[in-house]
Amino acid sequence: MEDNEKKTDAHGSVDAAALQKEITKLREENKKLKADLVKTKPEGEWKNLEKQNAYLKEIIERQRKQLLFQDQMLTSSSIIFAEQERRIQALEDASYDSSQLWRISEYNRRRQDAVSGKTTSFHCPVFYTSRHGYKMSARVYLNGDGMGKHTHMSLFFMIMRGCHDALLPWPFQQKVTFMLLDQNKRDHIVNAFRPDPTSNSFKKPSSDMNIASGCPLFVTQELLMASDSYVKDDTMFIKLVVDTTGLEKL
Repeated sequence: MEDNEKKTDAHGSVDAAALQKEITKLREENKKLKADLVKTKPEGEWKNLEKQNAYLKEIIERQRKQLLFQDQMLTSSSIIFAEQERRIQALEDASYDSSQLWRISEYNRRRQDAVSGKTTSFHCPVFYTSRHGYKMSARVYLNGDGMGKHTHMSLFFMIMRGCHDALLPWPFQQKVTFMLLDQNKRDHIVNAFRPDPTSNSFKKPSSDMNIASGCPLFVTQELLMASDSYVKDDTMFIKLVVDTTGLEKL
């Protein structure tokens, strides 16, 4: 009888293990089935979402490129507009009567920039001996240049390449006069020179402008600082005059 109970127990034990194994197998299959069901059921929906997502990305990228292009066009237009404004201003400031009255505003800031080396020089608006004459400009070093550095204000004259150079006599031979205007007593500081015909500064320009020539010792810094006549309300005036005697107008 004990042997039968052992067999039954043994048999029962074997059946329970097999049953547990079968249950585990069914659970795994059920889990897999659910996973397959979850995966396969929205498969079409996922594909649609992926297509929509790809389409939206394409639209966003297209808009990004369009915005980038518009930004580049705007920047380009701004540059062109600024250049046109500069040219218009240059035309408005240009003089055709062989003289130029140069107004230098913000003198103290500009001189400090020259002392610090930030901007050592700058030039005046162009002027002409006549509508079709020599094109000219001037450059000032508020803290001096060359032998006048730190002790003087230096002033130089420049011949620039013009549209009618082929019709003009070369080298340039006209007398040039610099005037630092006294804004109180009219006691102007004047310096004049005649061009050296052998100097490259006065030959027909082969580039935008010739080498500048003029007065490195135009006026001392000491005089400028001691007087309130030449710099008033933070403004200085320089007049440039070119003698056109003997020069035929075109």
